[in-house]
Amino acid sequence: MSLEQALTDVEQSLQAVSSRLLANDALALERSSAHLRAAVAGLSAVLAGTQRQALSPAVAQRVQQVHAQLAAQREGLARLAAATDRQAAVVLPSVRDDATYAQAVGVRAVSGAGARIYRSAS
Repeated sequence: MSLEQALTDVEQSLQAVSSRLLANDALALERSSAHLRAAVAGLSAVLAGTQRQALSPAVAQRVQQVHAQLAAQREGLARLAAATDRQAAVVLPSVRDDATYAQAVGVRAVSGAGARIYRSAS
C-alpha cells in the first residue's frame, strides 16, 4: 500500500467516525472505529517503512492533521464517556446502606421511621 493510499484511507475513516459520532449510531460507530484502527495501523506500517525518506511538506502536514483529529476524537470520546457515566448514575444510583431490608442482612440500622407497611404491629 502506498503512503498516499494509506493516508487517504485514514482521512476517510476519520470522517466516517466523526459522522457516526454526530449521528449517535453506536453500531455503525463500532464498525467505523474498527476500520479506523486498521487504517491507522496500516498508515503506521507504511510510515515505518518510509522513515529513511523525508516526507514532502504537504504529506507531513496531512499526517499532522490526522494526528490532531485523532487526538480531538479521543478527547471527545472521553468526554462522551464521562457524560454517559453521569447519566447512568442518575438512572441507576449507587446502592445505599439504608435500604428497606438492610437490617435483615446485617447492614447498619435504617434511620427514620420507615414505611408504615414495614413497621411492626406492636
